[in-house]
Amino acid sequence: QFKGHTDAVWSLSLQDELRLLASAGADELVLLWKAAAEVSSEEDGDSSEERGLALLPPAFPLQALVPPPLLGTGEDAAEFGIPTGVAWAPSNSSGASARLICGSRNAGSCCAMDAERGVAVYPARAMGGEAAAVLAIACHRSQDLAVSGHVDRCARVFSPLTGRQICELSGHGDV
Repeated sequence: QFKGHTDAVWSLSLQDELRLLASAGADELVLLWKAAAEVSSEEDGDSSEERGLALLPPAFPLQALVPPPLLGTGEDAAEFGIPTGVAWAPSNSSGASARLICGSRNAGSCCAMDAERGVAVYPARAMGGEAAAVLAIACHRSQDLAVSGHVDRCARVFSPLTGRQICELSGHGDV
């Protein structure tokens, strides 16, 4: 059992190269976990290996990563809100490999954060309006493509490097 979130965990994503696990929770946090290195120890002549995950300090509240106002200005401004999805984006040409894409239930927005520095790479981008909360995110392993799934029955394809929407896929009707 890993302690860190104080409410439901909505999404998990592993980054193999850096051995990082990202978790998004209803407590408005995205937490980063580091896979512990294998440790060999001998107790009573037995050799054993320990493996585990450790919470990386600090745990960043998403609002600290994406400066408000995120969407609009003045009375129209909206906070990013509760993160509902996380996915690791592929490395960019500069070699940055710790780019984490986060989706939110507020205004169907997505943002990218530099997981090593704890800062926003680009601000949240609204995708589909207020009724289009993000339910899931997936990134292509090697190409500049990500997809977010929304409650308005659409999937939106966008660039995880810039946040620019490429197209919208609809077709999930009532069952």
